[in-house]
Amino acid sequence: MKVFLGRDITTDRENDVLDGDELVVAEISDELEQALDENEEERDKLEESISLPLPLQILWGVCAVAVVVCVTIVLNNKGGPSLAELYAMIPWAFYVFGGMVIVGAALTVWQYSRKRSVVESAAFTHAENAADRLMAEAYDALGVPGEAVNVDVLMSDYVVQDGEPVAMVRERSLKGLMIPEEMKTFVADGNLYMADGHQKWAIPLDSITGIRAIDRKMYLPEWNKPEKYNSPAYREYKIREKDDQYYFKSYYALCFVYEQESYWLYFPPYELPVIRQLTGHDVSA
Repeated sequence: MKVFLGRDITTDRENDVLDGDELVVAEISDELEQALDENEEERDKLEESISLPLPLQILWGVCAVAVVVCVTIVLNNKGGPSLAELYAMIPWAFYVFGGMVIVGAALTVWQYSRKRSVVESAAFTHAENAADRLMAEAYDALGVPGEAVNVDVLMSDYVVQDGEPVAMVRERSLKGLMIPEEMKTFVADGNLYMADGHQKWAIPLDSITGIRAIDRKMYLPEWNKPEKYNSPAYREYKIREKDDQYYFKSYYALCFVYEQESYWLYFPPYELPVIRQLTGHDVSA
């Protein structure tokens, strides 16, 4: 039993090998891979230049926390000394509070200015255009048609229990975490193809045994779709967001058998309609 793009940590918690290599049918050239890596490195450097230096980030955080604490104390000061009385007792606190507001606001404006300067720069535009061009070249090299749809496949560590994979993570504090990997997905020549811009995988349609609902909670650390998670298109899935993480009550697995090995391909609830359409399978009872 394997999980497509999963890592089996049943016996080796340090395992870093992803399942599914045997399903790879195409890869981009080493030259194109290098060009993509160099472009990603260039864009990472530009993104890093947007951020404030670490000492100033810490200072901004201290100012923000101090301001929130002070405001909370004032708002909860029912029946206590008035602001005038507090100023008479601890005038220095008001000056410190005012200074932190000014410093925090100045740092916020500076960071916004840095971001705008970088985003509007010729270097940023060139790097983004190059990324789009290289990805288009990669998908073309992999034979991905223009009508391919974007599908989120869930990557996860897992352990095998009672013959079935159970999504798991190495750190207990991250229980339920899954990583959404966007795949260009299409059907051709009797296969369900998926490509990530570097490789293309082929799952024979006649190897698919069904779709299984997994009644376990999970969450995503990022949102890949152009529409917001709470837009009408996704409202029926009752996705909860907290601290830029997206929580689900369940998810699904596309089940198939390849070379006598059983596989589960995890995907989130909002991808069920397109998986149904592409494979012709529905959720098993």
